[in-house]
Amino acid sequence: MGRPPNDPSSRKYYDGELHALIARKMPCLVRGGRVNVAEISRRTGNAKYTIYRWLAADRISTEAAKKLRGMSRAAVHDGEAKEEITPEDLLPFLIS
Repeated sequence: MGRPPNDPSSRKYYDGELHALIARKMPCLVRGGRVNVAEISRRTGNAKYTIYRWLAADRISTEAAKKLRGMSRAAVHDGEAKEEITPEDLLPFLIS
């Protein structure tokens, strides 16, 4: 397990808008131009595969949105980020 299948027809996880949002709002998570999936996994308590799935699909559940907001809030509180990921930021990514 661990990584999603290497399917060349699928979009790369780092090409999506959710990846861009996290990278923009939380530059402390960016390593080599990509967000650090292992660190997001650690901070949210979700498996890395789950984080890859969120990023590749640009879709998250309301529970995932809460976890990303909590992670963002903590990063701002700890001085790692300047602004939080807002609910409005996450609306386009929510699974209806």
